[in-house]
Amino acid sequence: MTRKYFPFRIILFLLIFTGCIRENTDNCETTVMFNYVYHLHTYNRDLFSEEVEHLQVYIYDGTGVLVTEKSVPIEFMTGNSVSFDLVSGKYTAVTWGNTHTGIFECDDKHELSNVRVGINCFDENGVLSTTDPGSLFHGITEFTVKGGSPYKETVPLTKNYNKINLKIKGIENVSSGDVITSLTGCNAHYSYDNYFHSNNLIISYISGRELDENDNIIECYNVYRLLDNDEDLVLKIFAENADGLIYSFEEPVVPILLKDISRKQQEYLDREDEFFIAIGFDEDGTASVRSWEEVDTSTEI
Repeated sequence: MTRKYFPFRIILFLLIFTGCIRENTDNCETTVMFNYVYHLHTYNRDLFSEEVEHLQVYIYDGTGVLVTEKSVPIEFMTGNSVSFDLVSGKYTAVTWGNTHTGIFECDDKHELSNVRVGINCFDENGVLSTTDPGSLFHGITEFTVKGGSPYKETVPLTKNYNKINLKIKGIENVSSGDVITSLTGCNAHYSYDNYFHSNNLIISYISGRELDENDNIIECYNVYRLLDNDEDLVLKIFAENADGLIYSFEEPVVPILLKDISRKQQEYLDREDEFFIAIGFDEDGTASVRSWEEVDTSTEI
């Protein structure tokens, strides 16, 4: 008889010891499942499986301390889902997509308030710089687990990269190689909530340059997330012709992009994949933002 009931006694002892009993399920582990989607774009379908290759999921408790984490390649996911076993309590789940490439790193991940995720690409001079920042995604949710009750939630992802196309018109008697452009900002490192980290570094974006059929300069910049209140992402253009005429332009980019957008500005910036800016110079070197569609530099606006 003793041997017959011995396993039952062991199980009963473990249940009592861990506190997981019918009368008190707070210490019982519950399966928590997150289903990931990527809808915030210009296409009318979920692009998660097409755009996301890998997920890094961090689970923090109610005090902001890291409880557990998972690194999951998309090929090992079932139905775009990731699951955890958690005891009762309040949690925050922070998800980063495509950080596995080596371009990005996560600092101070053990406390929610200290998390810093961003690019780790420095040139030979120690300057943070990139031509292609790669794709980065973010998702966050706060949730409460009650012992014994399985929990499911859909987590939408936001992309942290965009393309800015720049057209420069009206610079006369200057070779394209002598036109200096730069796009710099502080938008390459993020806190847990996907806003810019307070200890952000300046990043210099490097473009690919070409000429269109009217010899206008075309610059294509791959940049990180654009925030509606960001005035640190600055575009600069400088050139001087043989007659000593100076062509100069320097302005924050985001206000230009939002000039005609009055509502849901952040959603607009997150949704769009590409933006187009055209800078035109008059005969006296005065610069202004103009319409991208106007390609004839000889036409006065």
